[in-house]
Amino acid sequence: MARTMTINKGGGGGSYGTGWKTLTISRAAYGVFGEAKYLDIWFEGYPDNFNARIYAKISTSGEEWTIGQVFRFANAGIDSSLESPDGKTIIKMDDNPAQLAGKQVNVYLYKEGKYSRPLKQFAPTAFTNVAETFSDDDVEYWKTKAVKYFTDYVKPKLDETDEGSTEFVSSTITNKESTTPVNTDDIPF
Repeated sequence: MARTMTINKGGGGGSYGTGWKTLTISRAAYGVFGEAKYLDIWFEGYPDNFNARIYAKISTSGEEWTIGQVFRFANAGIDSSLESPDGKTIIKMDDNPAQLAGKQVNVYLYKEGKYSRPLKQFAPTAFTNVAETFSDDDVEYWKTKAVKYFTDYVKPKLDETDEGSTEFVSSTITNKESTTPVNTDDIPF
C-alpha cells in the first residue's frame, strides 16, 4: 500500500515574531464558556490553534463593546451610521461572524513562554467607510493603546509566570471541549 504525506515547513507559514502584523481573518465563530460569551477569530496562514478569543464586555450603558470593536476595526458588517444630538456616532452593523472573513486587522503578537499569542486588542488598518475614517495616525493611536494594555495588564502576568510564582493561562488558547458554538440568533448580546 502506498501513501503520500505533505509536510509543512516553517511552522505553518505565518510569521510568529513579536510585534505588529497585518493579518487577514480567515473565519470567526461565537461561543460561550460558562456564562461568558466570546468571539474566536482565526487568521489566514496560521494554524487553528493560533486564534484570538475576544470575550464580550458590556458598558455601563448596556452596550457590548469589545466584540463590536473587532467588527469596527475590521471594517466588517457596517451598514450605516447616525450622528446623535451629543455629537457621538452610532454605527449599525451586521455582527454575523461571516462578515469578518477576508477582512484585515493589525494584531500584536507577543511571546508567552516559547509560544506566540495574538493580543486580544486589535488595531484597525487605514480605511474609510460610511461611519468613519481611520488614517495612518489613527492606526498608530490604536496600536499605542493596545501596547499600553499589553504593558499594563498582560506583560505583568507573563513576568509572574517567568518567575514561577503564578501560572498564567492565556484567554486565546482554545479548549476544544469547552468551545461550544452558539446560534447567532443569540447575538447581539
